[in-house]
Amino acid sequence: MKHLLFACFSAVCLLASPVQGNEIYDAVKRDLVAVDGKRVKKLKDTVRMENAQYYAIYFSAHWCPPCRKFTPKLVNFYNEMKGKYDNFDIIFVSRDKSEKAMEDYMVGANMPWPAIDFRDVSRAKEIQKYKGRGIPNLVLVDADGKVLSASYEGTNYVGPTKVMEDMKKILETRKMAAK
Repeated sequence: MKHLLFACFSAVCLLASPVQGNEIYDAVKRDLVAVDGKRVKKLKDTVRMENAQYYAIYFSAHWCPPCRKFTPKLVNFYNEMKGKYDNFDIIFVSRDKSEKAMEDYMVGANMPWPAIDFRDVSRAKEIQKYKGRGIPNLVLVDADGKVLSASYEGTNYVGPTKVMEDMKKILETRKMAAK
């Protein structure tokens, strides 16, 4: 039954009309930073972000052992999927206690995706609404901000791996439908 519901949900997502605006991108475009070598700098080229149809918003922190365990899996997933699909991106939202801790985490984990600048995280209200009750928390949304999959189903924590699996299914289904 669960698979049938997911298939029906995916079909509805695929039949929806193209997104006119991009609420997620518009909400974060001025506040993005990314790893540049061994430093974190303001992200200047945001074209790939603007054209995304899906965003996985990743709430995490260096001080969190489950986050540090999950992040390498997400990096591998991102690198694999980005080679096949260009219609998604990940946005990191730090729960670290300092800008330096966030930057050390991003550089040390080789995060290939952008993040909301540490100084702007608290003001990113459009993104904060997805934060959930704990970390690691991964939330997949479409460009309009509609939640497609989340680490929390109500108060039940299902974890970020489920979101990666759902994202892969959605991206694969979307690609097959485009052929």
